[in-house]
Amino acid sequence: MASGGEGAGRPGGAERSGARRRGVSDELAANMRQGWAGTERHDIEPLPQAAHTARRRAALSARFPGERLVIPAGNPRVRANDTYHPFRARSDYVHLTGDRSEDAVLALEPGEDGGPVRVLRGHDAGVETRTPYTADVTRTLPVSGTFSPLQRTVYDAVHDAQEAGIAAVRPGARFRDFHDCAAARAEAYADGVLESGVVLTVEPGPYFQADDLTVPEEYRGIGVRIEDAVLVTEDGNENLSAALPRRSDEVESWMADLPA
Repeated sequence: MASGGEGAGRPGGAERSGARRRGVSDELAANMRQGWAGTERHDIEPLPQAAHTARRRAALSARFPGERLVIPAGNPRVRANDTYHPFRARSDYVHLTGDRSEDAVLALEPGEDGGPVRVLRGHDAGVETRTPYTADVTRTLPVSGTFSPLQRTVYDAVHDAQEAGIAAVRPGARFRDFHDCAAARAEAYADGVLESGVVLTVEPGPYFQADDLTVPEEYRGIGVRIEDAVLVTEDGNENLSAALPRRSDEVESWMADLPA
């Protein structure tokens, strides 16, 4: 979370939000280490190919300083509209990661000196363009098509939280960005004020870890997120992704209409 203290300034007044954030306090760190089941692994060793793939990523990054490189793992293929091929990871992705997961993505953002800044692998459905417009919409679906009573309780609580969050979106409302926008100006994100024309996401979501002993056992392993893109209007807000089902009963009805 963003802190309220003033951070170090940057040349030209370009103070960044990352400079406004405090480190984790000793008390919080101690609290986060408590209440976990004994599931942590201490015997994990790097894969034999890890050193080789790291070297390959560094070499590729050195050739494209300041660029963003996105290398997908690939998906199963259908050829001639009727020949189904089993999943085969794309060789460039495997060559750079050693990973053979389906639908994974390797993202590299080399610094100006060519050194790799970060390596990501995930399945995020968010969209980012060069305009630079970004969007992210999330729905949580019951695999069976119907929420269990406990799942519905959690889902409806998240929905209520999102309703309250969306209702608070209006011109003049202050907000704090909860993500690490290290390249963003602090005045716009760490202590920003909403104005008409701004688009942001409202996305509450608890994730109860399976080994978290601080929550009731029946909740462990349940995770829910509901996320929508919301436009700040002159007199309030507009949910740009409102056409998608949000309430638990709407989600179940939508899933019931999907082809088997």
